[in-house]
Formats: sequence, structure tokens, C-alpha cells
Amino acid sequence: SAFETVLWTALADTFIDKTQATVAWAHWNAQLRQADGRQVLRVNIDETPVPLFFDCKTGHITRTAEKSCTSGYVRQKSTRAARRTMFTHMAAICDDSTVQVSLPQLLICSKRTLRKRDAKQLEPLLPANVFLVSYRSAWMTTDLLVYYIGLLSRAVKKHAPGRLAMLLLDACRTHIHPRVGVCAENMV
Repeated sequence: SAFETVLWTALADTFIDKTQATVAWAHWNAQLRQADGRQVLRVNIDETPVPLFFDCKTGHITRTAEKSCTSGYVRQKSTRAARRTMFTHMAAICDDSTVQVSLPQLLICSKRTLRKRDAKQLEPLLPANVFLVSYRSAWMTTDLLVYYIGLLSRAVKKHAPGRLAMLLLDACRTHIHPRVGVCAENMV
């Protein structure tokens, strides 16, 4: 069918072959059957790096323009180290817009980028569902993912009581760690 063709095309980059995709969908459907009549909330979790300084590339727009004499591009005054500095934004998206607005977001910065005292000053300015973490690095770790799933669990229990949350994660090594699986099983 056309749906299967589109589905297989979408899954081609994720799975090695059609058998693995079939097994993954069979597992998903088995999990749905075990919902015992509860309404399912599908939740996709992922993270992305966010640079603190953007290179001068076509399409970047800034409020104040400082032109370079040679290229004509807008330039930010920053060191090479600063241009390489990133933080990680972790968020979830679900299939219920009334719950979506309450799902937690995690901003992960390295201790070099964001000192704890600065984080404490910023926290009151953030929305209630945004959490700022100053960690040893800005990379996602198993510990941080377990912490995030705990935040997500509390949000789902509060804003979608009685619903079964089914988490969707990519195959990043951090995401498939056994501790993450145990935490996710105990979520709701």
C-alpha cells in the first residue's frame, strides 16, 4: 500500500532492513495491546545541541549588524572557543496538545559555560516546565536522561492522569542504557 511505502521510506535510515522495522512495529503494537484499555500518550524524547554563538552564514539574522570589511557578512565578536561552545536542549513532544505545553524541557550547560550561581539567578526567569542544569559537560548522559524521565513522569501523572505514556527514543547509546529502560518502565 502507499502507506507502507511511505512508512518504509521513513524508517529506512533508522533500521538496517525491513525485518527489523517489522519487529519494531510488532513490539509497538504488543505494547499497545498491554495498555489494558487505558488511553495511550505517545511521547517522543530527543535532544539537540544549540550554539551560544552562530557563525556568519547565509540566513542568520541579528539585530545589530557589524559588517566585515572583507566578506560583507555580519560578524559576532567572539573567540574560537566561544564559537564552539554549545548547550543541549532536551525536550519531548506528544500527541496531545493540552499535555504538550506542560512537558518538561531541559537546558544542559557545562559548568564552564554556566556557573551554579548564575544558574540560580536565571531559574526564576524560566517557565515552570523549563529546567536549567549546570553539569560537567553539555552532553546528554544516562544520569541526565534518567533525571529527565523522572521530570516527565511527574508531568504526565499531573497533566494526563491515568494515561499510559509510551516513550519513543532514537537508538543513541545513552537512550538504550538499561537504567533508562528501568526508569521508563516505572514511569506511569
